[in-house]
Amino acid sequence: MDSNAYRDAVTPELVPHIKAVWEDDGIQAVFARANEFPLPSSCKYCMDNLKVISKPGYVPNLADILNARHRTTGIMETVFFDRDITFTVVDVGGQRNERRKWIHCFENVTAVIYCVGLSDYDTVMLEDSTTNMMHDSLALFEDISNNKWFNNTTIVLFFNKNDLFQEKAARVDLKVCFPDYTGGKDPVKAFEYIKKRFLSVVVDKAKQKKVQCHVIVAIDTEQVRSVFDAARSTILNGSLRSVLLDLSLIHISEPTRLL
Repeated sequence: MDSNAYRDAVTPELVPHIKAVWEDDGIQAVFARANEFPLPSSCKYCMDNLKVISKPGYVPNLADILNARHRTTGIMETVFFDRDITFTVVDVGGQRNERRKWIHCFENVTAVIYCVGLSDYDTVMLEDSTTNMMHDSLALFEDISNNKWFNNTTIVLFFNKNDLFQEKAARVDLKVCFPDYTGGKDPVKAFEYIKKRFLSVVVDKAKQKKVQCHVIVAIDTEQVRSVFDAARSTILNGSLRSVLLDLSLIHISEPTRLL
């Protein structure tokens, strides 16, 4: 193994020291306020699996890979095949300072998959510690859903991180994000309110009714498979409405990271 690559690796010798820091009362008190600063959502997962990660010859399993986080920058294109259909997924930088790079990619796409982090309602942005992440996501969705380029484009709205949201909404009132919310610490009412807020910014009421909404946990592969099948049908049905679309190449543009 390259010595420079190994230099930053977590070794068995480091584990007790890292765990001692992680279990410190002060660190835990800071972690409890993680919404106030940008911290990867996979932090606790990594800390809980330190012994496995630090083993010599460690090979990440599927759960490890799904919990890995890598900040999207620029524009990344992935092509995959599913039941004789070729999907070209254009993953764009969701960060504010990347948006100017990808807005032009939306022209002539068949569908836009927009991901909302449900549990981000009390979290600030990496680029701006004064801006709430859900407020920013809502504003961007308003811009995209009402853009003239998407008059005939299928919009699929993914509400992600539902597992984290269910736990958080039961202890942190959604009112911290939306002062006019009156449902209290009820995850069901909180979600319905968030969904309503996002759909309400779609000016065209006929188009608003066609927005497909799905609640997901992106690291749950079985659920994502099921949701993808539903979204796939929606996308294909939408493409059939236009003879100008080539069904062998469907472009899906994703304004924020799925994971």
